[in-house]
Amino acid sequence: MKWRFVVLPLLVFAPTGRADEAGSFQVECEELDGPWSRVSDPLASGKAAIALSLEKNAGSFSLDLPPEAFAPGRYSVTLRVRSPRLNEAFVAFTLATLTLVSDDGSMGSRDLSRWSFSTPGDYEDFSITVVLRQRRSLSFTLSWVRAKEAAAQAAAGIAPTAPEASEAAQAAESGSETDPGVLELEVGEIRFPCLLADRVSVVRIGGDVLIERARPQKVHAAPGEANPIEVAVLNLGDQPRSVLVRAEVVAGMDERSPAGEKAVDVPGGERLVVRIDHSAGPAEYGREVRTRLFEGDRQLDEASEYFSVSRNIWQVSIQAPGFLEWIWARRPGFLEEKVEGERSAYMNVSEAFSWAPCSFSDLTPDTEEWWTGQNAYHSTLGEGRRWIRLSHENGMKMITYSWPSACGPIGMEFARRHPDWISNQAIGLGMDFKVRDLRWQQWANGRGKPFLAMVGRTWHSAGIDRGQLAALDFGAEQILRSATQLGWDGVRFDMPWRWSAMGGEGVHREFEALGASEEARTLFPDLFGKKETWTGDEVSYRNIRWAKHRILKAHPGFVFSYNYGADEAVATVQEPRAFAEACAGGGQIMDEAIRHYHGTWLDYGRRILRESDLVRARGGHFLVVAMDSGVQRLSELDYIYMRIFTLAGRAHPYNDYRWDQSPTGRYAQFATRYGEWLWHPDFVGLPEASKIFQIESPGPIWYADHAARRESGGKLQIVLHLITEPPSPGPFRPAAQVPARQKDVRVTFLGIGDRSRVKAVHAFSPEPGTRSLAVRLEETGGRATAVVPEHHYWTLLVWEVE
Repeated sequence: MKWRFVVLPLLVFAPTGRADEAGSFQVECEELDGPWSRVSDPLASGKAAIALSLEKNAGSFSLDLPPEAFAPGRYSVTLRVRSPRLNEAFVAFTLATLTLVSDDGSMGSRDLSRWSFSTPGDYEDFSITVVLRQRRSLSFTLSWVRAKEAAAQAAAGIAPTAPEASEAAQAAESGSETDPGVLELEVGEIRFPCLLADRVSVVRIGGDVLIERARPQKVHAAPGEANPIEVAVLNLGDQPRSVLVRAEVVAGMDERSPAGEKAVDVPGGERLVVRIDHSAGPAEYGREVRTRLFEGDRQLDEASEYFSVSRNIWQVSIQAPGFLEWIWARRPGFLEEKVEGERSAYMNVSEAFSWAPCSFSDLTPDTEEWWTGQNAYHSTLGEGRRWIRLSHENGMKMITYSWPSACGPIGMEFARRHPDWISNQAIGLGMDFKVRDLRWQQWANGRGKPFLAMVGRTWHSAGIDRGQLAALDFGAEQILRSATQLGWDGVRFDMPWRWSAMGGEGVHREFEALGASEEARTLFPDLFGKKETWTGDEVSYRNIRWAKHRILKAHPGFVFSYNYGADEAVATVQEPRAFAEACAGGGQIMDEAIRHYHGTWLDYGRRILRESDLVRARGGHFLVVAMDSGVQRLSELDYIYMRIFTLAGRAHPYNDYRWDQSPTGRYAQFATRYGEWLWHPDFVGLPEASKIFQIESPGPIWYADHAARRESGGKLQIVLHLITEPPSPGPFRPAAQVPARQKDVRVTFLGIGDRSRVKAVHAFSPEPGTRSLAVRLEETGGRATAVVPEHHYWTLLVWEVE
């Protein structure tokens, strides 16, 4: 057997036939002329494919589609590929991107990883849908880069490599003729990481008039809030067309209501934006906006988009990170790209971290430009306001940040003026405190961007004595004044205003000094008359309740979040009153410590459930901070299961979950639409699930831990999360196998109490996009069995039992 393999910059398709009138065709890759390695593969549609080597640490291929330019229209362009070395640990960190390119630039892309495939033996179709407004030529570009973990294996010589190029391959590189019909490899002989390309399909979807984009103005709305639907109708033909745009909103399982319709005339070759006025109804949680385009009685096109509805954003939050400086003018359009990118990934709330001149004593900047007291970030008032405005226009809430310490030059001056409010604990000035940094920062504050490099990043701070109610009242005043100045929707206390025990008389003197004795009597009726020592829990409760009271008087819709560290220590509820007060009224509790998690997936999922139920039982909402990669890199598999265990664990995500980069599914979109069955407070755990359900599946599936139940409309609803058992024990641990897609998973209901009649079973999945599955319900021996047609990583089942 002779080997002939060359990595080429260009692969040209040369089909024998032309595209049909509809613009649809299919090209078998093994028909291509060119000096590359052909592989005999019985699984390929033409029994042969071409091999695209991923052996190098980075590279790309360009695969041109037929030379005829594509007429204006919408096309689905699909590359069918597989990875025969899928289960090699070496390819775990090979990150590939499939991009569709026209002659005037990129049209769309798909991220690929080995977790995108079901098994090494299966070809997968990776499609990109594009709209061409003019006649264009198209090509695929497959680019890849290998993370340092796998690159190190290659450098050490322990990674699989392709054999040396044969004389035929060398001749091909030099331009000599070769026989393109020769099959150089058998698929079983491949020992190096590669993709096998089988065929490319191009299908034109619809006609000349189509919906280019249709979505509600806001990704989140309050009940009853206006949320108009904007529909861009594109007429690619030469003649004007009279069409009807009709929109409906789908809530709950399948509760449909008309949103409105408009008849419009769309001139030839033009794009017309149609606005349909709509207001969110009273019901909360997910909505699908389904838009249809008609010409007479004939439907031309259809599109769906999603948004969520809630009074409190924490009910449905999918939170974006806000760790950036407020200087964006140096790259025009960055801020617009950031907001649009987060909105497109269904993130509906963002926190501006450490943005203020001082994170406690000055949240109302009086200059246009400054360096923040915590970590010396560079900020401007105009850019901050623009960020908040753009977010609000898209229905995204903006949260400010609070830390109980005086920071930076402004904070140090505050500490000098208020020495009685500064803590005498060991959390005062930083260990690496440098007066020079403060002087440079103070000097640079008035001199602009060029002096940023002179400012040290050290966080100089002096802790606030949180036993001093007057100091905390000042901090609460800063928050509400900042909300008025900038438009914040809430605040996250990165450290809750907790404190230790205090004498009762001293507590009362604090109320008297503020002239707030009568308010305190109302707020703390069971504690107000207590003259003996208030416990640390009671003082912490006082602080949290007082801050909420002060802010809500001026901003009734304000929301509150607390980095309570809801890990194993808090799970014992060492401060029951303060913790309950933080949860009360829909407060959010963050677990930041979990970002350093390095245990097993089983314990990770159970920890989230335990903490989430602890918070939810007290009226709050639980937030999980994404794991840090640190010196180790999170694999795509880690991201998949981090997303699943967070959402199935009745919790909300924060920071880098890479929603917009998932090659396997649209998890944030799915949570937006079906959040009711993830987060509704009426759902409680169902610990006896393994006695109520029986699962027959080709591969192992976890379901018992995450089962939940609620009473709804006189019926019992049971939620089952079918989660494929992770192929690695935990994050940061390589997995040898890719979980296969499972067909016809059978879930049998054995009965619960005196309820045994199943009225309906609904199945939903985020993979590859938000969708419902047609479940077959079978009755055998008085027991109902739901047959799920397809399952990969995560399927949500909702049972209605009478």
